[in-house]
Amino acid sequence: MNSKKIKAITFILLSFNIALAQSITSDSIRLNSAGNIIMSLKTKTKPNLLYNRTIKWINTTYQNPEKVIIGQQQNERVSVNGYKSNVFKNYGMLYHIYFTIQDSSIKYQFTIDEFKYESSAASPSANVPLSFFYKKDGSVKPTAQNTIVDIEREVNQLFFSYIQQLNNSSMTNDEAMSELKKAKDKLDLGIITQSEFDKLKAELLPFIK
Repeated sequence: MNSKKIKAITFILLSFNIALAQSITSDSIRLNSAGNIIMSLKTKTKPNLLYNRTIKWINTTYQNPEKVIIGQQQNERVSVNGYKSNVFKNYGMLYHIYFTIQDSSIKYQFTIDEFKYESSAASPSANVPLSFFYKKDGSVKPTAQNTIVDIEREVNQLFFSYIQQLNNSSMTNDEAMSELKKAKDKLDLGIITQSEFDKLKAELLPFIK
């Protein structure tokens, strides 16, 4: 088990058809005692579309998306306060996910807050941080090996479901219309040429119903 702190991992993604490297698998993400993982997702997709797809993932992943979103700025960032029950031995996981969009890249930051003991009689003191399962040298305690595997499985499931959502998201009618209108404004202002507009229009028309 690799317990070294992960600062950032970069994935290269393609516009509308995201392809992960073959070496990336569902158990790729490894935890560290700090419970803070950052992924850099590089795409060729425009910020507004990345933002829309991120919101779509939140809406399909959480039962009450309006309650888990704790902060957002259009086309720039979204923050989620999530909870996954019964991650291991009657403990649920409290976590945050921060999506930061800049140009055509997304910074995906996953932070584990603590693990909540799921019992009506439990007090807050029964909750434990992720560091509880690690020794001072950063290695996993022998008795916590299976627990860390269970936690990593949940972390990976969330991350790769987000990647899958991006990968499966075809451009919607509204997205295509929005892009076409923006291109028309640029054409009228002389920012792009007629040929550039015509080329983009031809690419967008199949998505417009």
